[in-house]
Amino acid sequence: MAKTNPAPKGEPSADGAVVYRDKCFLSRVLVLPSGEVARVERSQVAATSEALREYLAQHADFEPLE
Repeated sequence: MAKTNPAPKGEPSADGAVVYRDKCFLSRVLVLPSGEVARVERSQVAATSEALREYLAQHADFEPLE
């Protein structure tokens, strides 16, 4: 099976999601001002929308994974 190269840090993967690591919590629910909901599980959250990527990038609790 061929290996795919991961997207550069902070860039969308083939499915369009950027995975961020939550540096403070193993799990939590994020509710954006727009009402969008994202779940942190095992200290990771997949940002599938531009609004969520912007939200996570602005908060020190999150860092994009490589």
